[in-house]
Amino acid sequence: KQPRIMAKLRQFITMPIKQQTLIKYFFIIFFIIHWTACTLRLLTSFAVGECRPKGSDKHSGLPFDDECARTYLNTHRRWGQGPWSQYASAIIWSIGAMSGEAYLPANMEETVLNTLVMLMGIVVMAFLVGELSNILGNFDPVGNEFEQTVDNLSSYLESNQYPEMLRLKLREYVLLSEPIYREKYYIELMKQFSPSLRITVANFQLSHYVANIPFFAFAIQRGCGFEEGAIMDVQVIPEPTNDPDDVPELEWRRATIVAADPMTEGYEVAYHDGHSTNESKVSVNRLKPVDQRLHHRMVHINRMRRKFVGDFALNLEPMLFMPGDSIIEANWSRCDSLYLVTTGTCVVIKERLNSMFDIRLRHYGSTIGGDISTLLIAGEKRRLRHYDCKAHNAVQIYKMSDDDFLELMRNENYADFARTIKYFGFCMLLKMLTFRQMERATASGLTLKEHFATLEAANPFRPEELTPKASKPARIKLA
Repeated sequence: KQPRIMAKLRQFITMPIKQQTLIKYFFIIFFIIHWTACTLRLLTSFAVGECRPKGSDKHSGLPFDDECARTYLNTHRRWGQGPWSQYASAIIWSIGAMSGEAYLPANMEETVLNTLVMLMGIVVMAFLVGELSNILGNFDPVGNEFEQTVDNLSSYLESNQYPEMLRLKLREYVLLSEPIYREKYYIELMKQFSPSLRITVANFQLSHYVANIPFFAFAIQRGCGFEEGAIMDVQVIPEPTNDPDDVPELEWRRATIVAADPMTEGYEVAYHDGHSTNESKVSVNRLKPVDQRLHHRMVHINRMRRKFVGDFALNLEPMLFMPGDSIIEANWSRCDSLYLVTTGTCVVIKERLNSMFDIRLRHYGSTIGGDISTLLIAGEKRRLRHYDCKAHNAVQIYKMSDDDFLELMRNENYADFARTIKYFGFCMLLKMLTFRQMERATASGLTLKEHFATLEAANPFRPEELTPKASKPARIKLA
């Protein structure tokens, strides 16, 4: 039971293992030094006994008569100066003995004690030096790997005689990418957890990112089946308190769904009590259906959502873009990646086809590349993207590749999500193709109907018009 008890105790200790090791050896050394000092004081008391200098007080601290036994404490005039003076002198002797010095043992008892303490000091110091070397060498394995990478880059640049400006740019990128090294290390660490813990950690860290993906928010809304006019109980957000032990009770208010935003997991609700106006951007997690059928359906969707986020997190790759780097280039980059912005700001240009001047900033928690959902209905064709995206400053993002996305959508457990996301991608692709043809029709000076007629006439695979079949003569049935 001891390992389980120690594991139970250690789970409440958040101090790093390195600091725990240092504190452990500090107490071991202090324990040995303290009891060695006490033993030295006890041996001195036995050796001296009642022997005191003639004509002096027993606490005078004067030299002893020649008949009294000689010890370290009475030789240095500490015996008659009180217990704290004796303790301090004994501590000094213990430290010297433990560090390997034969610290002037005055008699046989002190010689034996000095030898024993010296042996214990050698063993303890050997373990301490080994632990310290291990700690200093592996105190930060990710940092050590990163520093080694920086040194290797410097050697590579110097051996190939790169220009000074290019060296500065490369070193700046590598130095700013240290969080990426750590994030990759933590992702590999998360893969070693049990499935349930991995799902819990992924939802805690990435649930707000996934909630902002347009096609996933649409899948959640369609999966829950919350339509306009549905009656819900909305959880009231508790007021923040400074007392960590104060756990507020859950409070619910009856409301009706007024509108739903298909691009986010947000609803607009109208409360029945009339004490407040409508509230917008109410997440699904705060809603509790009054209808039991919707309630069971919501429980199923939330369960599938948690597992989806857990699998989604394992396929993310952290990346870093420097200011001015192109993340997506219009008519050049393929629809093969989904990006989640973690830090920094991105500039997205002309993502909306119905706007001539469409410039948007994407910050923490935003999504770029939601059109990856069109791969589900385009025969997995990686078409060219129609918009640009550049890094405004140093941007850290999570990237999911198209292969990982399609593999996740093929999972039979997420068939409901895949069907809804496929419908979302179909609508998005139809909208993009329609606006693309409208641009071409406007450039040609034609209406959209005339432009489609021109395309139909130029289609080489258009089936030829079939000649009408000759009608058969009507048969008259005589009585």
